[in-house]
Amino acid sequence: MKFCPYVSRLIMTVAFLVLLGQSVLAAPVELSLENCISLALKNNSNIKAAEADKEKYLWAVNEAKGNNGLTLNYVNNDYRKRTAATYADSASKPPYDLITNQIAFSLPLYSGGKNESLVDQAKLNYTVATLNLAAVKQQSKFDATSTYYQVLQYRNLVAADQKSVEDYSLQLKNLQNKYDAGSASKLQVLQTQVSLANAEGTLTKDQNSYQIAVINLNKVVGLPRGSEVILQENLAYEKNSLTLEACLNYALKNRPEIAMNKANLAIAEENIKIANSGNLPTVSLNGYNAWQSRHFPGTEFNYYSYYLTVSFNLFDSGITKSKLKEATAALNKAQEIAKQAEDTIYANVSQYYLSMREAEKRIDTSRVAVTEAEEAHNIAQIRFDAGLGTNQEILDSEVALITARNNYIQALYDYNTNQAGLAAAMGVTVNE
Repeated sequence: MKFCPYVSRLIMTVAFLVLLGQSVLAAPVELSLENCISLALKNNSNIKAAEADKEKYLWAVNEAKGNNGLTLNYVNNDYRKRTAATYADSASKPPYDLITNQIAFSLPLYSGGKNESLVDQAKLNYTVATLNLAAVKQQSKFDATSTYYQVLQYRNLVAADQKSVEDYSLQLKNLQNKYDAGSASKLQVLQTQVSLANAEGTLTKDQNSYQIAVINLNKVVGLPRGSEVILQENLAYEKNSLTLEACLNYALKNRPEIAMNKANLAIAEENIKIANSGNLPTVSLNGYNAWQSRHFPGTEFNYYSYYLTVSFNLFDSGITKSKLKEATAALNKAQEIAKQAEDTIYANVSQYYLSMREAEKRIDTSRVAVTEAEEAHNIAQIRFDAGLGTNQEILDSEVALITARNNYIQALYDYNTNQAGLAAAMGVTVNE
C-alpha cells in the first residue's frame, strides 16, 4: 500500500514522538533513602486508610457530643376524614379537613452517665486512630528503608559477581594460552571453565534478584511499574552508640502501640460505665408547640405542652447484667493484650538490637577478610604467572575472595536493616 508524502511524514512524526515519549518515560529515577521514605509516606495505601479512619473518628466525637444536645423535630399532618357513623351515612355528610403543624424538642438532662461515657469513648477512639496512623507510618518507613537496602545489597553482589567473572575469564584466557603452548593441562582448563560457568550462574541469579528488589521498591514507594531506579547511596556502616537498656526504655515510652493499648483499656472501662447506666435512671425535658386548623396553612389554633420525663429500668430480663459481664470480660481481654504487647515490643527491640550488634562484629571481621583474601589472590596469581604456583591455588583463592566479599556485603545489609528495624521497634518518630 502506498501513502502520499504527507501521510508518510505524519506517520514517521507520530512514531518518533511515541519513541521519544517511551524514552522519556523509561528514564531512570534517581532516589536517595530520604526520597524513598517520602514517596512511601505519600503513596502508601495503608497510610491513606489510617488517615480516613482518623477523620471518621473525629466526626464520631461530634456525633457523640450531639447525644447531650437539644433536638428539634417538625411534623406536618394534612388529612381528611368522614364523620359519618356508618358507611351508608357517609355520602350525605361532608369530609372533615385538619392541618396540624408541630415542633417538638427533647433535651437529655441525665443519662446515668451513658452519654458522657460515649463522648469520652469517642475521644479515645480518635486517639487510638491517631496513634495507629503513627504506627502505620513507622512501618511504611521501615518497609521503604529495608527494601532500599535490599536493592543496594543485590547491586553490590552483582558488581562482586561481575568482578569474579572477569577474574575467571582472565585466568581461563591465560590457561588456554598455556594449554596451546603445551604448558597447561586439559584438566586445568576444564576446572577453570567450570568455575567460570558457576560464577556466571551466580551473576545471573543475583541480577534477577536485583530486578525483583527494584520491583518491590517501586511497589513500596509507589513508582510506576517497570521504573528503572538509580540509588544514590551505598551500603555503609555508621556506628550506633545506644545501649539495649536505653532502646528498651525509649520504646516503652514512645511506641504508639503502648499508648494505643492504654487508650483501649480506657475505652473498655467506659464500656463498663455505659453498660452500668442501665441500672440508673434517665431524666429528660420534652415538649412541643403545635398549630392546627381546617384550612391551609393550619396555624389558627395554637397549643403547647412541656414535661419532665424520669425513666428507671425495673426489669429487663437480665440484659443490663449481661452487658456488664460482657464489658468486664472485654476489659480483662484488653489488659492481657496490653501486657502481651509490652512483651512483644521488648522482644522485638532486643532482637533487632542484638542482631545489629552481631552484624557489626561481622562487618569488622569480614572487612579484614576481604583485604586478606585480595592479597592472597594476588600472591597466588603472581606465583602462577612465575610458574611457582598451581591453577588450583588460583581457583581456591578466588573462592575465598568471593566468600569474603559476599560476607562483607551481607554484614553491611544486615547491620543497616536491623538498625532500621530497631528504630521502628523503638517508635522513633517519622519525620515528614
